[in-house]
Amino acid sequence: MQTVRDKGVFYDTLHEKIRFQNNIRSVNMPYMHFHVMYEIYILFEGSVRYLFPDKSYDLTGASFILINPYDVHKKIALSETYTTFLIEFTEADLLNLFTKEGTHEILSAFSDKSYGQIDSEATKRLFELANVLPTQKDDPYYVAMAIAEILQLLSTQTPLKVQKPIADKSLDRQIFEYVSNHVDEDITLDSLSAALFMSKQTLSTKFKKDYNSTVMYYVNQIKLNYARSMLKYSEFSINTISKYCGFKNHTYFSKIFKDFFGQTPLQFRKEVLKDG
Repeated sequence: MQTVRDKGVFYDTLHEKIRFQNNIRSVNMPYMHFHVMYEIYILFEGSVRYLFPDKSYDLTGASFILINPYDVHKKIALSETYTTFLIEFTEADLLNLFTKEGTHEILSAFSDKSYGQIDSEATKRLFELANVLPTQKDDPYYVAMAIAEILQLLSTQTPLKVQKPIADKSLDRQIFEYVSNHVDEDITLDSLSAALFMSKQTLSTKFKKDYNSTVMYYVNQIKLNYARSMLKYSEFSINTISKYCGFKNHTYFSKIFKDFFGQTPLQFRKEVLKDG
């Protein structure tokens, strides 16, 4: 039987999937995360750094990065303000309009030229699309056409090849990787601090200072996002999901899931099946 990880368990982002932010105050992503969607990130003004488990990519001025589904990443702002355009989409969004072969060709940009600088002519057109696309986000055909045009434009831009290796993993990334690899275990502050070769006090204090959250809240957040992803696959019972994610008590699992997401696992599954 395939594991949940083989099926593409993901951290589900909760923000708008098409977002244009014009000259706003920069914000950082608090944690490493991953999702099932393709991501197009276009920077018009400002500077940001995209962190991956073993690399970082610096974007300055008119530049872009394309992120494949399930790639673990995090964005850090390097300037006080920025202007950005972000689109997250699935292959199904393109199949609304294009054939499977055409969709495959459009998505080739994600492997051929995934990081680059944007020239002035392309920047002008992309800025036009950034202003219009959010207003047309409920039109699947317009969205598909716009994504295809954006990726075609980006595929013609100058690729950037500078990739900076990351010497040390941040604390949140270390915890994320440990929990992901031991998701079915009952992870405690004792077991986690021992795995990271830290005292409980040091781990708790450092994490609270750096991320304004408790360690165990973050651990549960990771586990519950695995659980939330599993609920989208009807072959897994809720009891199986609870055990797989290290919650031996089914009642506690339902309670903490509702605390995080505002609905029980059963309510969430019914909603997904109704919409799907």
